Amino acid sequence: MSAQTTDGKVNQVTETLFKLAPDPLSMSRMKHEDVLRIIQPVGLAPKKSEYLINLSKIIVDRFDGKVPGTFEELESLPGVGHKTASVVMSQVSSSII
Repeated sequence: MSAQTTDGKVNQVTETLFKLAPDPLSMSRMKHEDVLRIIQPVGLAPKKSEYLINLSKIIVDRFDGKVPGTFEELESLPGVGHKTASVVMSQVSSSII
């Protein structure tokens, strides 16, 4: 969600969102209007809310509810580019060490 907004705002919005949907299955079941309402302060929120729900559905269906662990898999998700995939991969790497 970081494009077109500050890290501080992203952190604030994601904290609220993840309280309601802490995993891909929960996120995939959220209504577009509810996600949009929460992430509205973030730039490009209408499109990002669609991406969040759709990529969550794909994670549930194609990856058994687990966030993919390769750049190729991550970048196959709607709205996920190389920068986002890099952030996810760095978080996974730092949690293993």
